[in-house]
Amino acid sequence: MGEQQFYEAVQQKLTICLETQGLEVCFEDVKKNNNQKLPALAIKREGEEFYPVIYLRNFYEQWKQGKQLEDIVEDMIEVWKKTKAQNIEVPESFFDFEEGKDRLFLRLVNLGMNGELWKDTPFLPWNDLALTVRWMVEESEDDVSSILITNKEVERWGVTVEEVFAAAKENTERLFPAKIQEFSSLSPISRNKPRRINMYILTNTKEINGATALCYSNVVWDFAKKLDSNLLILPSSIHEVILVEENDRIGIERYYDIVRGANETVVEEEDILSYQLYRCNKVTGEIKIVIKNSGI
Repeated sequence: MGEQQFYEAVQQKLTICLETQGLEVCFEDVKKNNNQKLPALAIKREGEEFYPVIYLRNFYEQWKQGKQLEDIVEDMIEVWKKTKAQNIEVPESFFDFEEGKDRLFLRLVNLGMNGELWKDTPFLPWNDLALTVRWMVEESEDDVSSILITNKEVERWGVTVEEVFAAAKENTERLFPAKIQEFSSLSPISRNKPRRINMYILTNTKEINGATALCYSNVVWDFAKKLDSNLLILPSSIHEVILVEENDRIGIERYYDIVRGANETVVEEEDILSYQLYRCNKVTGEIKIVIKNSGI
């Protein structure tokens, strides 16, 4: 039995177990950042807009390692029960723009790697990246539950895309204040004697979607002026970026190597922000892509 056949088998068994409760079990590819799609089973009642899903790949791996199908289905039902019990109800304010607009915020993602998303999702381009809008459902000390805003929500609210982005922009810095942390690092790719370079992490106080702080009003520019240096910006992930004083650099090509190496070996694919390198001009505050091989 192959992967797809396994999915169909567990769907059939779950349907038998849950159909008496008026529930439907159907396949759904859950869209993640950078066009990543995770196969899942959605368990819902007709007309429900928000419902629990069970991700399937880990269960398939368990089956390949010898776990019985019946035991896997029992585990899935337990996961569903826990997910349903913990499921956060979407407040009524989500369906009314004026009531819920204070929960809107911006998130910075890769433009090219999310190509399919832009068919039905409003965005603002930023270099090779894009700002999207999300609606905060719930916030805890170390987590944020949110919903991506699509054209459907904008139409339902009866407002313009410009109004949605204006509200999100106004909220973002308040909901997720920027944070810059200093640390020193030995250059990992120097072929001669390793030397210490000054590096800083830019994120937000939640350290979730912290790369969006790149777009905050003058945050990077003020820091460049404070250091009296242009800043090179290495996109570490959607959650943070690294700032380096340009007058203490190890070469544009090698910084590009750091970004590429991190994306290929450390960063989860859905967390990749970019393969580009950016520079903040300390005089103008403009942030632009550094052209590879030229240093421009």
